[in-house]
Amino acid sequence: MRLVVSSDRLAARLWLTSVVTTTDYGLVAIGAKQFLLPVRSAYEAKDLFGSEDPNTTRFENCHEFIGESVLKFEDSESSPANK
Repeated sequence: MRLVVSSDRLAARLWLTSVVTTTDYGLVAIGAKQFLLPVRSAYEAKDLFGSEDPNTTRFENCHEFIGESVLKFEDSESSPANK
């Protein structure tokens, strides 16, 4: 799955003629489940002088982190704040 966001109507003060961001999504196994997550994102900006500024990010090695917590409610009559 791919999402492409592009613009060629940018404010002149930015000195850019176009910006394109492309994000590729894929199924990634985390623990025993599969999730649709970004796997690669590419950004490309073109300026008024014809220069291009590409940037690519890859998302790899996702891990599952597990935590446990306990929530206890004490009787308000025995709570130290009420004594």
